[in-house]
Amino acid sequence: MSGLINSAGSKSGVIENYYSKINQPAFSVWSSDSNQTVGQAAWTTWAHNQTELDNKGGVHANNYYEVQSGDNGYWFLIGTVHWGGTIESTETIAGAIFLNSTEIQSVWASPTFGGGDNMFCTVNAIVNASVGSKFYLNGWHSGASTTVMMNGSDKNTTFMGFKLLI
Repeated sequence: MSGLINSAGSKSGVIENYYSKINQPAFSVWSSDSNQTVGQAAWTTWAHNQTELDNKGGVHANNYYEVQSGDNGYWFLIGTVHWGGTIESTETIAGAIFLNSTEIQSVWASPTFGGGDNMFCTVNAIVNASVGSKFYLNGWHSGASTTVMMNGSDKNTTFMGFKLLI
């Protein structure tokens, strides 16, 4: 431990480098709006309206996070699409993370029973993003028009991410 704190009591060396990177860019969003309808068999961008965390100002009302100047590099992203309405046993539901207009990672599910409600697709990804890159959470389903992405004050559908320390 000697040499990590100098005689003036301030951080030095490895600890100083660690502390200077703790305030990494991060965001977390959710929606208090009504449930969001989703077109059948087409990726639909999830619409958020509440920001729980955005320490670099990258959250946009157009439903994406944009990588800010100096924040390029590897990011860990995680999103959960909470599906509701009438989910039929013949239906497929999905959640995906998009980088700009490209699908990066997706999770697909099919219920084993008809008339279900409250199913989740949680997806995560590590992406190498440049300044100006945009992160989106999207949903997709093949079923009835009553199948929706759930929103509300209990933070049903969420999307968050942070820049990795590498």
